[in-house]
Amino acid sequence: VVGPILTGIVAEAHGFRGAFALSFALTIASVLILLLGLTETKAPTLRGGGKGLLDLGILGILRGNRDLLIVFISYFFYIGAMSCRLPFFAIYVSEELGLSYVELGFIVGAGGLLALFSRVSSGLLADRLGGKRVLVVAGLVRASAFLLIPFARDLVHLVGVYLLFSIFMCGPPRNALISKITRASTRGEVFGAIGAFGDVARTLIPIPIGLIAQNLSLRASFGTLATLTIAYVAIVSLIREPREPR
Repeated sequence: VVGPILTGIVAEAHGFRGAFALSFALTIASVLILLLGLTETKAPTLRGGGKGLLDLGILGILRGNRDLLIVFISYFFYIGAMSCRLPFFAIYVSEELGLSYVELGFIVGAGGLLALFSRVSSGLLADRLGGKRVLVVAGLVRASAFLLIPFARDLVHLVGVYLLFSIFMCGPPRNALISKITRASTRGEVFGAIGAFGDVARTLIPIPIGLIAQNLSLRASFGTLATLTIAYVAIVSLIREPREPR
């Protein structure tokens, strides 16, 4: 909430060099707080030693769990689209509409403020309705947001469209769903693997989206991101969510 607004003000007054310097200072402060203020207990010894990714342990888990495999595939489309949201939105706001960096920071900060509350409410909804249903609704809302971005031309409409990305948060219901369809003994490995899978999406998806924006238009890139999000919704719909965790 605070970060985009603060760095937007600094970027507007002192340029990007000042904004990056501020980010560097905040990162160093975080490291110092961890080094000087945190006393970490020794990690417990794992019994049995789980197989690592190189030992094909996670591949064995996925082969034996249809619904978890669907979660992984859907996450690739979702995180790939979301990784392109902010950079291409920032290009649209600053280059096509000519808004200031302070205004961009305000828009992103407003989204972060709503996410602060909706992260908890999304988790509560997942407990009551099931993680799959919340993920489907969140995906549909975010796909609509991508399609509406090119039609937002002023600050008020831009804030409204960007807030659509934060009404429902996908992290809590997805984590709850993963906990339901995996055994406790493998969850650490599963969460680590899905994070790595997301990094692959963050690496691959922005490249074709950038080519579309460069050779066609930003409108076409937002339409492609909406299509990826719809694909995510369609794949998530195939999950058979159990009523009780295993």
